[in-house]
Amino acid sequence: SESSLAKGELVSVTMPQGAPAPTVGSLFRYEIMDAIRESWPPQASAVKIDEIKSAAGPLIISFDTAEDILMHLGENTHFIDVRTAEEYISGHVSGAKNIDVAVIRSEIATAVPEKSDVVILYCRSGNRSNQAARMLQDMGYSVLLDAGGIISFKGDVVQGQDPGPLPGQP
Repeated sequence: SESSLAKGELVSVTMPQGAPAPTVGSLFRYEIMDAIRESWPPQASAVKIDEIKSAAGPLIISFDTAEDILMHLGENTHFIDVRTAEEYISGHVSGAKNIDVAVIRSEIATAVPEKSDVVILYCRSGNRSNQAARMLQDMGYSVLLDAGGIISFKGDVVQGQDPGPLPGQP
């Protein structure tokens, strides 16, 4: 069955036979076959792969993309609000854990022991999440995504210390 993808839509890509696996944290451009297999996320086969940047570092994403990634890669993905505890309690995105940027260097290894796991960060405006992403990159974390600031989040927020469910979970 064929379908089309909206710009920025998450897709699971099958690599061509014999192609080396992309390096974690690198940025690649894929040319995919016209036929997209219907599933969630949609699946496609790559016919051409170009490395844009090796170990690209933090990528800026939207909260919608963050939600798609969390639904697709749940257990290997960590969603972290790097604001202060007071800011977090007053309203955070459901499923996000709170690790203040001021203590992220000392607390990240407990929250995210595998440095190749996906780490999605956000703060109020995007400044502290970018700062935290750079710190984590310097510490060897390789898949860092910056969802920017909660001020651009369009959904309902959760109040209190409980993170709430990740997207796609009850």
